[in-house]
Amino acid sequence: MREQAEDKKDAAWKLADAFLAGVFNDEMFDSRYDRGMAVMVLVARFICREQITPSSYLEWLTEKVRESILAATPEEAEAIAERRTKTCH
Repeated sequence: MREQAEDKKDAAWKLADAFLAGVFNDEMFDSRYDRGMAVMVLVARFICREQITPSSYLEWLTEKVRESILAATPEEAEAIAERRTKTCH
């Protein structure tokens, strides 16, 4: 069960990385503000589709940031960095 959850997390990171790479490389977006707006639209769509409140999304995001960045042990930080740099193909 835990292995399946890890596989889902890895797949989500790959999907997110592919999306961000596509946004970053798209010539239509000529500034980081354009790219930031594209990400914001995606988040807004997710909030609407899943019918969650923006505050609950931000609480979840805050928890994930604390878990993955602020409170990560060196081993966890290395595993996170490895997941984020895996290729999408």
